[in-house]
Amino acid sequence: MYLFSDFASVQALPDVVTVPQLSQAIGLSPSRTYEILDEAQIPYLSLVKRKIIFKEHLLQGLSGKRVFTDVAKLEVIKPLPEAFSPKLLITAFRISNGYAYTLVRTPGFPAVFERNRIIISKQGLIRWIRENEKYIRKD
Repeated sequence: MYLFSDFASVQALPDVVTVPQLSQAIGLSPSRTYEILDEAQIPYLSLVKRKIIFKEHLLQGLSGKRVFTDVAKLEVIKPLPEAFSPKLLITAFRISNGYAYTLVRTPGFPAVFERNRIIISKQGLIRWIRENEKYIRKD
């Protein structure tokens, strides 16, 4: 397997990364990056049409681990308050306003609409990620 987890470019990645960002950081094509992620069985999360990967899971999978850090203990999730607005989701997951507001309107996403406010539950988000995290596999 191609071991790029030691490179500074991977270590310097943000806590949440998309496949195109990862392929650019490691200097491989997106299709080759998908192959490597498939071989290592790295879990990913589909947000609308974008696949995101938690850096901790990426590094663990590339080092050969088969058991990944629980979602609730990920560095990107721990600092979130128990209830928060989509603005924190935008910052934590490094997604755009449009993606965030499309995501909160996705059926099953743990968002509550209260008058002109949207509130996301941290525990609901953790549960939603656990239920929706998948593995990259060739189709």
